[in-house]
Amino acid sequence: MQKGNPFRVLLLAGALCFVSAGVNTVMAQKTPKKEHVDVTVKNITDSMKLKLALTDAQYPKVYKINGDFAAKLKAVKESSDDKDTKKEKAKAVNKEWAASLKTVLTAEQYKKFDEDKKDEKKQLKKAAKSSKSAS
Repeated sequence: MQKGNPFRVLLLAGALCFVSAGVNTVMAQKTPKKEHVDVTVKNITDSMKLKLALTDAQYPKVYKINGDFAAKLKAVKESSDDKDTKKEKAKAVNKEWAASLKTVLTAEQYKKFDEDKKDEKKQLKKAAKSSKSAS
């Protein structure tokens, strides 16, 4: 029985709550890593634009925040820290990401973002639970 990687679950719950896994898989196969990160940030931001109705003024700000978030999470993932330390650092980066977005989004947009993030987290926990019981 294989345990889920808590860092990966946290990463998915935060950064990729707006992007389907299929898009990421296809992009990973066709683009180098640096470009893949850029494409993923663009896909996340594009998805947020649709789901949250970002304005043209908000889009570049959210894109920058998402890019900074992705870079920080990558640094945490690639660090030599133990799994628990990485998990805690990733949680802190996630909180910082949400706080940064809150400064750009309207109250209504942020509420939708937060609800979507919570829903994605529930789905990931349910999927992890299902995979454990199937093993």
